[in-house]
Amino acid sequence: MPEGPAGFPRITSIGPFSNVEAEQEFNISHESDSMPPAPDDEVYKTLMDEGLVGQEGWGTVKAELIVREKIPESDSDSIIDAINREISIATRSTNIAKASYKYNGEYAIIGLIEVDEEFRHMGIAKELKRRIVDDMASRGIVHAYTVAITEAGEALARSTGFDTPAPLLEDKDDVLYKEIVQ
Repeated sequence: MPEGPAGFPRITSIGPFSNVEAEQEFNISHESDSMPPAPDDEVYKTLMDEGLVGQEGWGTVKAELIVREKIPESDSDSIIDAINREISIATRSTNIAKASYKYNGEYAIIGLIEVDEEFRHMGIAKELKRRIVDDMASRGIVHAYTVAITEAGEALARSTGFDTPAPLLEDKDDVLYKEIVQ
């Protein structure tokens, strides 16, 4: 199977996402020396208070799942119309899911995972979370925290190996933790 960016497989038929021939592309981008999490983030505050992380040395990783569909010729407008609508005649790209995490040394805090409403309940968020955990392992991250605001978020976190109680945050039921095995 051909590889896409970051070495993840590129799937030429994406099955349940569309009945149009399409490709899936998983992109990861990395920013070193980024800002730390918001000062009111309870996980960040606790890790700072314990002296496990500092205000310096944070990185941010952003992940996204993009689907590129080939538009049938019968659906294509003229070149001028396509340019005016800012789409490609050959393909249409849709960012269907995105997530990010911030990390400092061996510690990471996963942000919100967003999946386009049309593509929910297809296992996309679970796959995206699995891939960012794999990315964490490749960066030497050992301790990953996530906050589950909704029942669906908690179910997703638990299905990908996150559990409570989170070390240092045992009193917070909405904070889940996973030790990343290298």
